[in-house]
Amino acid sequence: IHKNICCDPVLNEVIRKDILERLRKVIHDLDDESRWLIELHYYEERSLTATAEFFGISKQALSKRHAQLLKKMRKSMET
Repeated sequence: IHKNICCDPVLNEVIRKDILERLRKVIHDLDDESRWLIELHYYEERSLTATAEFFGISKQALSKRHAQLLKKMRKSMET
């Protein structure tokens, strides 16, 4: 994703906006539970422990879900 960043600030801004737009689309296309995980952990800045408690699962289970979700999102961002 960051391979195209260069010294031109205008081009960097265009690339940044493109990346953010693709990320918004990827998040929008997630199922509700995955979207909530992203919302709680990244936007509300809750710890994985607090997020796991919200879902009623162990931190270990949430960590696994989180890792799988990030992998899925990275793959979606590359296409």
